[in-house]
Amino acid sequence: MRHPGTPYPAGMIPSPRAGVPRLVRMGSLAVAAVYLGACWGFFGGHARWPGSDSYEQLARHLADGQGYSVDGVNPTALRPPLYPLILAATMRATAGGWFLATVLLQALVAALCLMLVFALARACWPGSRAPWLAAGLLALHGPFMFEMLSLRETAWFTLALLGVAWLLRHRPRTAAHAVALGVLLASLYLLRPTGLVVGGVTLAFLGWSVVQRQSGAGRTLAIVLAAGVAVVAPWQAFTWRNFGAPGFFPASSNGYNLFKGADPEITRVLPWIDADTLDARLAPLAGNIPATDERAIDREFRRRAIGLIREKPAAMIGRLALSAGEFLSPLPIPLGTGAFRAAGGGIVIDDFRLDWPEVAFAPVVAALLVSACGGLRPLWRRQGDPGGLGLWMVIVFASFLAIHALTFTKTRYRLPLDALLAIPAGGWLAGVKRRVPPTDAR
Repeated sequence: MRHPGTPYPAGMIPSPRAGVPRLVRMGSLAVAAVYLGACWGFFGGHARWPGSDSYEQLARHLADGQGYSVDGVNPTALRPPLYPLILAATMRATAGGWFLATVLLQALVAALCLMLVFALARACWPGSRAPWLAAGLLALHGPFMFEMLSLRETAWFTLALLGVAWLLRHRPRTAAHAVALGVLLASLYLLRPTGLVVGGVTLAFLGWSVVQRQSGAGRTLAIVLAAGVAVVAPWQAFTWRNFGAPGFFPASSNGYNLFKGADPEITRVLPWIDADTLDARLAPLAGNIPATDERAIDREFRRRAIGLIREKPAAMIGRLALSAGEFLSPLPIPLGTGAFRAAGGGIVIDDFRLDWPEVAFAPVVAALLVSACGGLRPLWRRQGDPGGLGLWMVIVFASFLAIHALTFTKTRYRLPLDALLAIPAGGWLAGVKRRVPPTDAR
């Protein structure tokens, strides 16, 4: 047993649990339970629970042995596979109780994320109030906590992202740590298309360590790559077998999303209602391409998107700025719900209803985002940050911002990053500057 003040043995990365007091563990579980109860009271069960129907359809067909398919017949790559696989495993294990099991499991994941944020803030800002402020800010971040309970991939993506941050903060020092990092990066890729960005940035950091000739850096990079490829390979084999070639992106909807962001009508829909309400209007633009040929459809939308951008570059620059502003907004995007209809050659939104519960949390979200801006520079510039965690956060955030500026955004696309941003936010609120942590804090 390691006593306080004793350095960690060489090659050992401390468990996040070791840096989280029992009070924080119990408090995190209690916070998750409160939000779960609020969700249950507001939505009343599965029928109205927030989420994406396609995930449930994919999971049901997987659980029934019909393969990875939305309609139960034709294979698809429209969604990355990991979250549907998690849902399918839950369905197989619990049968009719899968929904309750899923939301309880995701409530536990939400609590684990709060604990990880506390542990990371404690490692970055030892001997300060920063861990309490970081976890407290995130616990008060209603849109984040509610999204963690939705039937979407966000909870698992956030957990994997924080796991990557923990390993980077302490540097992978053994083969087991490198394997864990590779698996987490592959999991991010298989959960969301933007997981590819996290993987690319992280591998670049590991590659820079090789360039600097740090001890064991080349071996670590090789193991991370091998573990990641091994996890991703089955999905690439599936896409090769069914669509003729593996895909660089984990989903076959990137050209479509680029076109949706370039469509002039997007500014009439966002930030008011969900951009996905345009799907029914855009689908016929694929022409006579068979609906089962997802790659061909995506190429057609990519071609159309590039044409729109070349035709009106100034308008596209304006939409880039607007989408970037929406990504950074403390207000929820979309702001509410409604229905659109064609009118006078454009779109009119009917029956718009503002999402007051999420708007009410805007001051907390604004406090987190502003405080994070104040804390990122000290975290980035401070000594004793062996994994370059502050710089890694900045680059990952900037990459997400660029991607969603090019396409379109929703607040939930940023929420996993809010968990990371709570760490510098806590440090800034605690008044921590460029303090050097003691060896034991690592």
